[in-house]
Order: sequence, then structure tokens, then C-alpha cells
Amino acid sequence: MKISIITAVLNREDTIGDCISSLYSQVYQNFEHIVIDGGSTDATLATIREFDDQRAIIYTEQDNGVYEALNKGLSRASGDVIGFLHSDDFLSDNRILSMIADTFIEQQCDIVYGNLNYVMRKAPSIIIRHWKSGNYARWKLRLGWMPPHPTFFIHRRVLDKVNQFDSKYKISCDYDFMMKCLFNNVFKVHYIDHVMVMMRVGGLSNRSFKQMVKKSMEDLRIIRDNRLSPRYSWITLLIKNIRK
Repeated sequence: MKISIITAVLNREDTIGDCISSLYSQVYQNFEHIVIDGGSTDATLATIREFDDQRAIIYTEQDNGVYEALNKGLSRASGDVIGFLHSDDFLSDNRILSMIADTFIEQQCDIVYGNLNYVMRKAPSIIIRHWKSGNYARWKLRLGWMPPHPTFFIHRRVLDKVNQFDSKYKISCDYDFMMKCLFNNVFKVHYIDHVMVMMRVGGLSNRSFKQMVKKSMEDLRIIRDNRLSPRYSWITLLIKNIRK
């Protein structure tokens, strides 16, 4: 089973090394790494090329944001299973891809997800918050539940129904994408009770209060568009934010 890992990056010379090192040190080696660089002007590309790994497929061109870049990665992925490793994040240990591949094979499932730790940006050994996802149930989505997107891996057949990220959302595309996978379609989902990804704080959705408000407005629109809770969308949003 081949796994495609997609990384969108722009000027992340300070974190991209940890991201790539955590991937290339995996015990499970049957993967490709699709890097979509938005035109970095720092040492990002030089750092990536230092690893000199043939599984790295690098595209560098300007885009209109991270989700357009991820869509480019989706269109170029050739793996049976697809996941995303963001440039500020890194896999928690060298067994993660093995666990994912084994789960897809043994459970014959369509979607796999796990737990995540938020860590300090400058001191990633310090854990700020532990996100324990818990088991999937469709009704939980109405109560604001969602798995962490960096741990969200899908089988290629999922894309036949869900397609790509909807770029009309600038911050919450990942939430919309997962709702299409988990609420609007019927897929077999499996939860791995293990920390899969370490995520540095300070990302697109949590870097400022203004961004957090903008994200909440997008979340509300997604809740309504996907008809999670047509009458009580504000309640779903409130519970979702309280969960976080």
C-alpha cells in the first residue's frame, strides 16, 4: 500500500526540516512526498533538497493560498492512501505510517484518524494541549465534534465522492472537507488511539483573535451548507469552540 503525503509550504525554513525528518525516518517506506512550494524566498527549498530523497516530488510555483496548494497535491498524488503533513508539523514517532497502513489493510476502512498534540512553536518538546479525538459517530458532528485534520488519512476512493477542498473557504477548508467525508457520505471510519502528529501553535486559524473570529464565521457557514444542524447551527458552533 502506497501512501501519499502532501506538504504545502511557503517560507518555513525554521520548521520544514523537522517536518521532513519525521517523515523520512518512518519505518514504513512505501510513500511519496509531494511538496507544493508557493515560491519560497528563504532557505526552505534548500533545506528540502538537502534530504536528497527520490520520493520527494517538489513543485514550486505561486498559488492563492494553502488550500489551493493542497488541491494541487491531491491532483498529483498517486498513492492508495492520502494524508497531509503541514510544514509546521511533524509526525510524533517513526511508527505512524506503519500504523496507518496496517489499519487500512486490517480494517478495510476508508478513513483513519488519531490524536494530536499542540506544542510550543519555539520549543516543540513542550506540549500545550492534548487533543484526544475519541471514536467516530455521525451524530457527534452535530455537537461540534471533529477529528484533527493533520491526523486525517483517506483512501483514494474517498476522493471519487468528495473531490477537493472548496477554496471559497480561506481558513476552514479542512473542516468543510472532513464534514463532506464524515457527514454527507457513508464511509467506514477507524480511530487510532495514538498521538500521530505534533502541531506547532500559531497556524493560519489561531494566529490572532481576528483570524479566530473569521474562522468561526466560516465554520458557521460550513455547518449550514452541510446541513449539520439547520435550525441550531449557532449551538453547534458554540459547542465546537468550547471543545477546542
